[in-house]
Amino acid sequence: MTHLAYVVAAADLGSITRASAALDVSPPAVSAAIKGFERRYGYRLFVRNPARGLAVTPSGRSFVTQARRLLEAERGFDNRAQGIGQQFIGELHVGCYFITAPFLLGQVVRRLASKHPSLKLTLHEGDLIRAVRDLKAGYTDVAVTYDIYLDGGVEFEPLFETSPHVIISERDPLAAKSVLCFPIQR
Repeated sequence: MTHLAYVVAAADLGSITRASAALDVSPPAVSAAIKGFERRYGYRLFVRNPARGLAVTPSGRSFVTQARRLLEAERGFDNRAQGIGQQFIGELHVGCYFITAPFLLGQVVRRLASKHPSLKLTLHEGDLIRAVRDLKAGYTDVAVTYDIYLDGGVEFEPLFETSPHVIISERDPLAAKSVLCFPIQR
């Protein structure tokens, strides 16, 4: 990419010397980049006129046009890549325990969509083991799960604490009890 920038600068400025001064590199570096591409592709990019500098050949014009596009794409990529760590853009894959997903993720999805409209959110629901396995395998970027399935290879950050809840019909005989005890199976 650097050598392409040298060629484009030489074409724009019509001189190896002016290109090297603008890029703060030595004239032999610009000349070597030009010669390298000419050798690689088998055609001349410039006609060198000692009194008048460089003249771009027809093949060179096409090469420089393509080089500009590639350099612009590289700058765009670089800007987006730098922004990834500073803002939420692109795609975020979220794993979630399927039982809690409807209760927890609705508000999260709405807030992310309003604050980060460029973010595409993809949800992956599964059991607790799958949520952690997908995270460790790189299929998801983050997982929302209980802390009952902790894994030493995953950093766990509590979002909130809550007591377990059971929702039953008021007509169920258990609804009359003030305390329910269920055995924990592991």
